[in-house]
Amino acid sequence: EDVDAKEFQSWFIPVGLQKHVHVEFIVTNDDGNRDNYACDPKLGLYNNARFESLVKRIAGVRFDQNGTECDRSDDRNVSVHVSYIGGSWTRFDSTKNLVVDDSSSVKEGGGFNPYEIAKTSAETNARKVSAKHAIALTFYDYISVVPNFAPNFSVNQMVTSGLEQNVIKFSPGDFGRPLLHTFQAGEFVADLIDAQIKSHCSTLVDNNGKLYETVLVPGDFISFETFAKIAREVIEHSCDDRSITFEEYQRTPNELRTRCISSRGFVSDPSLAEKGLKEAAMHSLKYFNKDMR
Repeated sequence: EDVDAKEFQSWFIPVGLQKHVHVEFIVTNDDGNRDNYACDPKLGLYNNARFESLVKRIAGVRFDQNGTECDRSDDRNVSVHVSYIGGSWTRFDSTKNLVVDDSSSVKEGGGFNPYEIAKTSAETNARKVSAKHAIALTFYDYISVVPNFAPNFSVNQMVTSGLEQNVIKFSPGDFGRPLLHTFQAGEFVADLIDAQIKSHCSTLVDNNGKLYETVLVPGDFISFETFAKIAREVIEHSCDDRSITFEEYQRTPNELRTRCISSRGFVSDPSLAEKGLKEAAMHSLKYFNKDMR
C-alpha cells in the first residue's frame, strides 16, 4: 500500500535475460484479536474492502495507461498469485464425527460471534475477489497458531487466573484444541508457495488449474489439561512461593473435542505446539508482573 505506482509496476517486468517472473503477494490482516471484533463488528468489512483494493491494484497491472490489456504472450511471461493468510478455522464438522477436514463446510451463518463471522467472511470475500479480478488466489485456512499473545487466549487466561487466585480451571478429558506452531505454519505455506513458483503457471490459471483454492492447514490436538499443566509449570518455576491448584469445569461444549486433518500430507510436531503454548504463557507472566509494578 505504501509503494508508488512506478515501483509497483516494476515488480512485474522481467529483468535482463529472464524469460519469466513470478510475483507472489502474501497478505495478512492487521488485527487477530477477537475482542476487537466484538467492539467493532465492522472490522471484518474493513478487512474485506482493504483486501479487494489490493487485488484490484494487482489486477490493474495487466493493463496499460490506455486501459488495453498488456501482451504477455511472448516468452517473457509474468505469473501472479496471492496467498491470503486468513481463516483460523472457518469450517465446522457437519457430520458430528468431531473431525474437520478438506471437505468440511464453512460455518453456517459465518459463525457465532463477530470474530468468527469476520473470518468466514474473509474466505467468502477472497473467493469473490479472485473471480471478479481474475487473479489466482489461495486462502490458507488455519487452525489455532501458537504462540498467541492475546490476553483472551486460553493459556494466557490460565496464567492470569493462577497468578491472581492460585487456581487454574480447565476442561478435563478429551477436550482441547488443534494447534500449530507459527514456525511450522510458515514452513507449510512457504513450501506451497515455492511449488506455485516452480510450476510457472499463467497469470489467470493457477492452483493446479483452478483460479481459487482454499487450503486447510491442520495441527495437533492438544488437551486443555496440557494447557493447564504448562501454565502451572511456568508460574511455579518463576514464582517460588506459588502453589497452583487445578479445578475442573463441569460442562464443556462438545465441539471442543474436534480434531482437524488434511489430505495434503502436512506433518506437524505436537512438541512444537506445546512449546508455542509455553512461549505464550511466559509472555503472559512477563506482562502480568510488569503491570503489577
